[in-house]
Amino acid sequence: MLKKTIGIILATVLMISAAACSPSQQSAPPASDSSADTAPQQPPSSAAPQRIALGTASVGGVYYVYGAGLAQLLTKHVEGLEVSAEVTGGAAVNVGLVDAGEVQLGLATDSTAVDAYNGVGWANGEKYENVRAIAPMYPTFLEIYAIKGNGITSIYDFNDKVYCAGTAGSSGDVISEVIMSTLGIKPKQKQHMSWTDAIGNMKDGLIDAGLDLAGSPHNARKELETTHDIEWIVLSEEDRDKLKKVGPYFNDGFIKAGVYKDLKEDYPTLMVYNDIIANKDLDADTVYNILKAVFENNAELVTSHATAKDTLAENIVNVSMPLHVGAIRYYEELGIKLSDHHYPPEYKK
Repeated sequence: MLKKTIGIILATVLMISAAACSPSQQSAPPASDSSADTAPQQPPSSAAPQRIALGTASVGGVYYVYGAGLAQLLTKHVEGLEVSAEVTGGAAVNVGLVDAGEVQLGLATDSTAVDAYNGVGWANGEKYENVRAIAPMYPTFLEIYAIKGNGITSIYDFNDKVYCAGTAGSSGDVISEVIMSTLGIKPKQKQHMSWTDAIGNMKDGLIDAGLDLAGSPHNARKELETTHDIEWIVLSEEDRDKLKKVGPYFNDGFIKAGVYKDLKEDYPTLMVYNDIIANKDLDADTVYNILKAVFENNAELVTSHATAKDTLAENIVNVSMPLHVGAIRYYEELGIKLSDHHYPPEYKK
């Protein structure tokens, strides 16, 4: 059922994208030329680019900004490749789209991808076995916050309140269910929407608080702090330990003081790494060339979003997903020691 729903979502996105194309982007009808009957047939041009889609997230989020920059970088530096960044519902949706081959690349939190591959958690028994990780992106941090003065200063104040965790299927949405169930919190309602819309609703008093798993700083939070003081809600060490027992992909982390205006001290929280994922059937040489472009042009990617400073080959050790065979070749050539869980069933040593 989940896979069917995801397919419907992508079909809608692709129809909208097609309708938006300019006439110059459409294929011209074949010319009526009688000489075509006698002229020798020419083979297809080898220069025609390979076009692949990259699933990102909603407009206003880090995935969207990072993904747009990544698509531009790959189109520029991988010969014969043209990558388009697609707006999607986020990590869980991207996993489904990549698994189905509807997009060839996607962005996802490691926790979301691992649970999907194993058919646990949000995947609810459905195994997404065609998904492979190819690269680490950056650590995402759990951010819990409210507008200062609205009475919410603890995660337990979410009881009977309305909160947003991003779009349906996003990293924040998936992880919020883990947090609320583990800590026994029963909010009045969880709203699903882009963070751009959520910030507007928070300003209007329609949403009481936000919970997200994202790269820091997040554009929407930066926008909110230009007009309002933010209450940053810290999970107790005890609550963080409870969550780490439930989700082994959780690690202790912190957001440095000053990243946001109202963070006067380091913000202790939990973090999860993010992965660039691909369908296992994507050509191995293409994956190899993608990684070569990403890591050799990291400084260029950082100009798209600061979180890309952590998009480094050595950080593949933080990824728990099985890797694409083309990625394994790349990392092994660099001499990076991979773990047993990185080798997928189709890999032949």
